[in-house]
Amino acid sequence: MTPITSHVWAIRPSFNLRECFAFRRARALLDKPHAEGDFWEPFTVAEILKVQTGVAHIFISGAILPGAWRCEGTDTDILRAAVAKAVADPAVNSIQLHIDSPGGAVPGIPQIAAMLRDAGKPVSAHIKSDCCSAAYWLAAQATAGITAERGAFIGCLGVYQVLVDESKLYKDLGLDVRVYASDPVKGLGVTGAPINDEQDAFLREHIAELADLFWADIHAARPKIPRSAFSGAWHLPEKAAELHLIDDFYL
Repeated sequence: MTPITSHVWAIRPSFNLRECFAFRRARALLDKPHAEGDFWEPFTVAEILKVQTGVAHIFISGAILPGAWRCEGTDTDILRAAVAKAVADPAVNSIQLHIDSPGGAVPGIPQIAAMLRDAGKPVSAHIKSDCCSAAYWLAAQATAGITAERGAFIGCLGVYQVLVDESKLYKDLGLDVRVYASDPVKGLGVTGAPINDEQDAFLREHIAELADLFWADIHAARPKIPRSAFSGAWHLPEKAAELHLIDDFYL
């Protein structure tokens, strides 16, 4: 499977994931040494975490992905380390998230959300231009409020996964892919193999479980959000405020 189909996503789908992963393919083809801090390196904790006068400012930009390069967005593990450092630092009295992200891959997001929720310090969030899906999963944990700049995209709540059944293409090419597995679900995602009914049912259940976890986390933090807001739609700040997704917005 390609990186796009191997992840379960909590991201605004119009974000160009294919362009993101094209960078990875290009980097693999170049296969040359690179300096720390260049285009191909992830942001460091020191770059996304700045502490000033007792406030830990954490900057979340681009897609939130495991192992993300700075040309793609924010590395999930680096973000998790930054939050942990801010929570543990006795010199930090509060945390502010600065968000400009369409969301990302689900792995690691529930854990970071829990860290923010249990921080024991006031957490606030400010949205610059984009706070969708996984990014909002994190923003919702801001107990001290969420603000946004006018014109920002907010929402697109939910999860999805994309799988391409290439079995017909392979058969047309004269290739018959057979998977001998211990269970009908085992072998899901093998290139060229058809997606069977058991695999289809499993994926639907898996996505539903992750969606329930997403909804439970944001609803517990912001109980005024109506269930109807948990949809693939994203909103400008005026509508987002009506839905209780944010608390205020300004230029």
